[in-house]
Amino acid sequence: MSTPSIRQILGSDIARWIQRNAKDKLSHRAQACAVNAVNFLVRAENIAEISTNVSYFCATHATEEAVASFISASKASRYTEAIGAINEVTRGFKAKPTEKVLR
Repeated sequence: MSTPSIRQILGSDIARWIQRNAKDKLSHRAQACAVNAVNFLVRAENIAEISTNVSYFCATHATEEAVASFISASKASRYTEAIGAINEVTRGFKAKPTEKVLR
């Protein structure tokens, strides 16, 4: 079984929306994290042939940045229902990017 290429993810509708709109529609931390998520996916694809481990790390970091962006955007827009659900799910879960954002 083969894994889909990161290029497929970067070419998806949501990835293209983020690339086009992150600067205008997101602000502060949410914007920075969204841009980082896309950048780390690009890095993951570019390094995949050289080092699978580093590529996986970059892809994992991209996922963490995407989650941090979502949480920050939800907080900034005062979307309390989403924040409450996220806090409930992540209670007791210690992950570097979400730990700082949830405080």
